[in-house]
Amino acid sequence: MSLLCFNQAVEELQSGSPSLGFRLLRELADEGYETAQLHVGCGYLLGHIGSYNVKKDMKRAITYLYKCAKQGNQDALHNLKELRKNVSLDDYVTQARTEIPKERIV
Repeated sequence: MSLLCFNQAVEELQSGSPSLGFRLLRELADEGYETAQLHVGCGYLLGHIGSYNVKKDMKRAITYLYKCAKQGNQDALHNLKELRKNVSLDDYVTQARTEIPKERIV
């Protein structure tokens, strides 16, 4: 069920209602879906996901990235390490995760 909902969220972000797409991603992240946790965490970190603006919220960003990293996601772990170093967050991993996925997961 998570995969189907994730794909629906991506479609909404790309061409439908971005606010609905982000809400769906956030719900999936809250249910423990790793990929959604990464995208939501990076969205809160940078203040956008694709062209949809999200209010920057460092506490939420760290929460979602931490949950994702606990599941073994290396991108989330990398971003948390960069946050800890207090360096610019404009690295390629973070930027790539704020883009709307180009393909749906099959």
